[in-house]
Formats: sequence, C-alpha cells, structure tokens
Amino acid sequence: MALADAASHSLPGETMANEIVNKKVPETAMTFLANTVQTYIRLTKPKIQIMLLFTAYCAMLVAQHGIPGWRLTILTLAGTVLSTGGSAVINMWYDRDIDAIMQRTSRRPIPAGEVRETPALVYGLVLILISGVLLWSTVNPLTSLLSVGGAFYYAVVYTMWLKRRT
Repeated sequence: MALADAASHSLPGETMANEIVNKKVPETAMTFLANTVQTYIRLTKPKIQIMLLFTAYCAMLVAQHGIPGWRLTILTLAGTVLSTGGSAVINMWYDRDIDAIMQRTSRRPIPAGEVRETPALVYGLVLILISGVLLWSTVNPLTSLLSVGGAFYYAVVYTMWLKRRT
C-alpha cells in the first residue's frame, strides 16, 4: 500500500494524534536567540577559521622565537577570528547569487533565507572593524594592518575580483 493510501486510511483518533505530533512548537526567545547566534557563527566559516588560527599561531611562534605570552596569544587570535570571520561573511554576502544555485552552497545562511543580505554585510564589516581596533590597541599597528589587509584581500581582491574572472 502506498504511503499516501496509508495516510488516507488512518484509524479514528490516529489523525488527531498525528496532527498533535506534527504541530510546530512555538519557538521560545532563547531558542530563537540560540539559532540566530548559531547562524551568524556559520556565516564566519568556522572550519576555515580553525586552519587560519593554527597558521597564525605558527607564525607567532616563529616571530617570537618561542612561545608567546598568553595575553598576546589570546588577543592576536581573537583579532584574527574577527577579521577572518568578517571577510568570510562578506564572501558569503557577495557570492549569495551563485551560492543559491550550487548544491554544495545552497544551504548557506544567506541563500537559505536564514539571514538577510544587509545585516550580513554590516556584520562582516563590523567584525573587521572591531578586529582592526582590537589589534591596533592591544597588539600593535602592524598586526592590525596585516589582519585588515588580509580581510580586504580575501573579501575584495579574491572574492569580488579574481574569483569570477579566473
């Protein structure tokens, strides 16, 4: 018996039970907040960030000729997370048109409709701005400029210029 036929031949009371089970539970404020935070984190491409943090820490080890202090490490890696995350968000914002038609990327937050375009762009820009200010004020200007420069390169030079031309 086909699934559609089975559904039409349900026992009395079974239909009501199915309706109760399948009814959506209203989303609580905490669930909504948790889902929103999770979605915005997904925009930053955390898997790629982990690789970039590892690379950044290795560069710190070489530059320090040893293990850098915990404060410097935390501040530098925090700034790196912000700048790489911001540039990833801008990458997703810019590529939303092609992401929507590719099976691999169609479930990303912007093409999936989980985040609107303008808030995503603002989020990416704010992350990069905070990164630059944090690194400038707590680590050093060179680190800040390199971090923001790397974000610019990925978001603008690679994503907006090279990616669709090469």
